[in-house]
Amino acid sequence: MRQVITKIYACVGLEASIAEVPVIASAAVGARNCLKLNAVKANRKAMLEVLRKRPRTGLQELVHWHNCYTLWVVQMFMIATGCRAISNPLKSASEFDSRFWHGALGDKGTDDGHMSRLVALPDIVRRQLQAYEAHCDAIRVVLSAYLSAQQEPKFGFFLRLAAAEGLRYEEIRPLHVREVMREIEGFITHPVNGFRKLVRTELTERGCPPEVLAAYMGHWLHGEEPQDIFSSFCPGIYIQNLHDYLLPLMRELGWTVRNSHLVSEVEQ
Repeated sequence: MRQVITKIYACVGLEASIAEVPVIASAAVGARNCLKLNAVKANRKAMLEVLRKRPRTGLQELVHWHNCYTLWVVQMFMIATGCRAISNPLKSASEFDSRFWHGALGDKGTDDGHMSRLVALPDIVRRQLQAYEAHCDAIRVVLSAYLSAQQEPKFGFFLRLAAAEGLRYEEIRPLHVREVMREIEGFITHPVNGFRKLVRTELTERGCPPEVLAAYMGHWLHGEEPQDIFSSFCPGIYIQNLHDYLLPLMRELGWTVRNSHLVSEVEQ
């Protein structure tokens, strides 16, 4: 920049007066008013404190363990797909193509699917969804005396134990997600959409191509939609690029597949 300004002034015989620019040790090109990596790691640790202990003292402890496990799966899915805070953001692994684990996610606009976008399940998220589905089947068996008269959710649910109503299914909604956050000791409550800005910032600073990041966030402009007949966007390259940048971030944050102890106990 200094060289350009110097040459421009020299064209008219002047000497440019250039101010010294201080050297900045660290800088960001993304947002910084967002969820921090340390907060995500601290929250993951707080959830693991619950998940590593088998509930043994009663129904309330089992409900708390299940809700924490559900929150673990919801957050892993949202960070992998950039899903917005919609009602029941989880999708079953069976809703994705079984060869490449690609699928459509509609988390913006109406329910007719016209604003769906392409998402892909990393292997770690696919295995986690499958483990969670097995857990949901198992806990329904364990709690059948309490839940048998209720309509089963399509996929994924919280549980709520109230003195007046007993044990009830509770849909995975942003309000309920925040309630579960507050119930976990040491968990730093944050907006349910918090992962979107965090991942956008981190992937930007790690050099993720803008077109890939726009597809991940669902920020498509007219003419750039991958389903469009004149689009030059390659879904295969998009998925590969996304995994190249997103998976290292997920590993850095410490996400792993958690299995439910209830599955083996019910199968016995």
